[in-house]
Amino acid sequence: MKLHVFHFTPHGIVRAYSHLLAGFRLCKSAGKSLKNYIPESVNSMTAAWNFKLTLIRGNLERPKTILDVGANISQMTKLLLLSAAADARVISFEPNRCLQPLGEKVEIALSDKDGTADFVIPAHDDDWGTINALKDVAGDMRQGYKVRQARLQTLIEKGEVPWAQLPKPILMKIDTEGSEKKVLDGTGKYLHDVKYVLIEVENAEERGANYNMTDICCVLREYGFDRMRILYSCYDGPEAPAYSDVLFWKEG
Repeated sequence: MKLHVFHFTPHGIVRAYSHLLAGFRLCKSAGKSLKNYIPESVNSMTAAWNFKLTLIRGNLERPKTILDVGANISQMTKLLLLSAAADARVISFEPNRCLQPLGEKVEIALSDKDGTADFVIPAHDDDWGTINALKDVAGDMRQGYKVRQARLQTLIEKGEVPWAQLPKPILMKIDTEGSEKKVLDGTGKYLHDVKYVLIEVENAEERGANYNMTDICCVLREYGFDRMRILYSCYDGPEAPAYSDVLFWKEG
């Protein structure tokens, strides 16, 4: 996590305090030290803590596989592992060749089509990127390169992802800077095998012009996801949340 001017405003301070409190509770429950997750994972702490509470209160099985789509450096997955099975397998899909996430890295951008895509990176901030052509941050998306994009269904059927060998239940975490629905569409029928989907649902025009919450709910309902909970909404004071981390799961 990089510090910005926002983090020193009243809204930013309240948000950071809330995250750290959630992170403290999560780490204490797992017998871990909070300092091991600071600063990189601070922004993921509230969602990760509420994920654990959802598992406990619903008497739900811990995930044994985490598919981290848009992994970055595994900020969220490091925390999700505190609620996963002890030997959980992690497969990280991250097209940014400069980043090294946890587990088995697949340097592919998951999407709803196969081929190549322009992976763009902010000129001022090279620790993330997107293939979402509609994304524009102050007109500053200048750097980038071609990456392979693929449907997860294609990778599974070609044997590039060992789907049958993945321990269940499977948690699919998706944070792809505007391409989240494309990832779901590209997973197709294999969503039937997934127990949990933790997805960042965009809620601002410049971040999520491709879809809205209704679209996500409709897709997942088709594949048997019958429960949903908002784990965290990005608080920016009087403005509407820029995004929400939303958990979908199957009751049975």
